[in-house]
Amino acid sequence: MFRLLAIGVFWIVLLAPARGQDSDARAVEFYRQACEGGYAQGCYDLGLMYHEGTGVRQDYSRAVQLYRQACEGRFADGCHNLGAMYANGTGVLQDDVRAHALFNFAYAQGGGSARRAREMVAERMTPQQIAEAQALARRCQETGLEPCL
Repeated sequence: MFRLLAIGVFWIVLLAPARGQDSDARAVEFYRQACEGGYAQGCYDLGLMYHEGTGVRQDYSRAVQLYRQACEGRFADGCHNLGAMYANGTGVLQDDVRAHALFNFAYAQGGGSARRAREMVAERMTPQQIAEAQALARRCQETGLEPCL
């Protein structure tokens, strides 16, 4: 908890006052170091930068990799965004079953908005696909995230 707070303080004190490309480049480097240091939120934040093309060339495949790392670190927003990538087929092959399972996992980890995302993707799924997604989500909860990723 203290380390995440320290990351937030670092951002506010050192990065926020600067604007523009220099600030973005420093944020990218900061998040890269945080991610490499095992901080799931750092992987998530760096994934957002690649997803949006902020401070780096937009790269959906790299964003997917980083969201996956964040999700593996049990960061709910990482699982949510990874689910969205699967739901939309952005940077990965579109897969509603995997998306639903990831939204389910994110919701179980405290990601409140993942519930609505799960409901939205379920609207275009068959009952059989939903059952498959729920079974996949249970397996991921019980044995680890690998089957969902």
